[in-house]
Amino acid sequence: MSAAGFAKPIFGNPLIQKGRRSRLRGGQFFLWSVVVLSITAFLCLIVYLTATQRELATSSEAAAGMIIPIIIVQGVLLMLLGTGAVASGLAIERDEGLLDYTRMTPLSPTSKILGYLFGLPAREYVLFALTIPFLVWAVAVSEVSSLTILHFYLVFFTSVLVYHMTGMVAGMASSKPRLAAVTTQGMVLFLYLVLPQLSHLGLTYFEFLTIRPTLFGMIQAEIELHHPRLYNSPFANLASYDNVPFFNTLMHPTLYTLIVQGSLLVVMWTVVYRKWRNEFSHPFSKVQGFLIHAGAMFFFLGSLWQIFGRETYERIFEGQRLAILDMSPTETMASILSLLLATGGAIAMLVFLFSTPTKHTLVKGWSKARKLGHNRLPFDSDESSGSLLAVVISFVTIASCGLLMWRASESGRFFVDAGPIWTWGLLACLFLGISLFAQGVLERFGMLRFFLVGFLAWVIPVFATMIIAAAWDEEILASYVALPSPPAAGFYGMFNVVSHVEPIDPQHAFGEDENLDGHLPRLVFISSLGYLAIGIAIQTELVRWRRRIRLDALASDDQAALAA
Repeated sequence: MSAAGFAKPIFGNPLIQKGRRSRLRGGQFFLWSVVVLSITAFLCLIVYLTATQRELATSSEAAAGMIIPIIIVQGVLLMLLGTGAVASGLAIERDEGLLDYTRMTPLSPTSKILGYLFGLPAREYVLFALTIPFLVWAVAVSEVSSLTILHFYLVFFTSVLVYHMTGMVAGMASSKPRLAAVTTQGMVLFLYLVLPQLSHLGLTYFEFLTIRPTLFGMIQAEIELHHPRLYNSPFANLASYDNVPFFNTLMHPTLYTLIVQGSLLVVMWTVVYRKWRNEFSHPFSKVQGFLIHAGAMFFFLGSLWQIFGRETYERIFEGQRLAILDMSPTETMASILSLLLATGGAIAMLVFLFSTPTKHTLVKGWSKARKLGHNRLPFDSDESSGSLLAVVISFVTIASCGLLMWRASESGRFFVDAGPIWTWGLLACLFLGISLFAQGVLERFGMLRFFLVGFLAWVIPVFATMIIAAAWDEEILASYVALPSPPAAGFYGMFNVVSHVEPIDPQHAFGEDENLDGHLPRLVFISSLGYLAIGIAIQTELVRWRRRIRLDALASDDQAALAA
């Protein structure tokens, strides 16, 4: 698309003009402007005047200290308030039926997406602009490189687009404005405060969905270069802005950030685009769900690949250490396999939730196929079953774990081999059975009953296990009671793989009851084969149910045709 073709959906977009007029009205906008200017001025003055008047720092050093408070204010405006504005504004229009009118306009879906993306947070963008003079003055006085600041704001605005698109997805899915806004703002906080902690295990993917690496790297480099006297400040302990290991290469952090955030933007753009074209379509198709899951596993593998290579992570990044490198080889592989299984399973559940057809969708699909003269539903249609998708996703997850284990054994630093094939077979059966069970229950009984069954079958056993272990100290009985819960079953399956590579200290792995080590194979066999049998049984019932739905839909169409 040419520059003029890309600019056309933005400049002169009626939805942007609408958002600008509605969100920049005199009274509210004036109040917000006063509040933002007052807070920004207060933070800048208290930092600058305190440092200079008390002779704690020079004028340039004090100005450098103003940059971070200004960025924090800007982040709150665009990343928190702006994201909430997009989510709640879209949910309000959806609840009031205004989106239906927008769908009937001749605007293209791209113009509609861009219109809401930049129109709904119009107030936050203008408030952000009000803080720029403070930033310009601080950069000019502090002698911080302007190119570094521009470099940082490139990542800043790509992050803003990611969060605003997240708000748009939430607004398209929820008809409750306040719930949509709070949900997306909570996701932003979770993304900044919780998920980056996974980087200590080597999984750096989530941290680069934020501005943290670029922000902290910029601060540390600039303070050390221009103001070495301030290098002993709290910022000295922040993460450095180093190249990112990705498979066998080292990637520039900004490039890696743009790739990670761009991939997520493409996913969310696809979801919103499908919803604009058809409100009742699934967020993504079966093929798109597979690509999302496979792409996520690809990024996870890339983040962890060099850790288990022939060279240690310390030789690549001097002075940096990962928590997993302080563990024994067994603990390291157990932690990584658990992390991959958990993330792969979580993403798989999201894919099932957003791509599994309901009974109403299935009936409409067969009616449409009958009118078109088709005897089967297209594989990638919303109405088709997700059983094959569950099988493929299970294979991708287990294959990812196997590749990482192979990488560790090839390096010679961890293990001699990757373990017996039957242990991997049991782990694959377990993950496949859980996937078939979850997808089958979701498609056969619907989302509400799926969560009910999940709570009864997966959460209640954990509660019972904790009670048995705490009240009677029965470790063996508690372990068997916990088997229906996928995290517990996955824990046993993963340790069964690792235990055949390097012996496990039972007391360290399972507690003080050494007899539990002898029950490990039995626990794995019961959970793996049991879940696989239950998953196949659910899928068999699902096939029968879909056949009945098909026959009923065709019979209804025949009766309607006869009546006509």
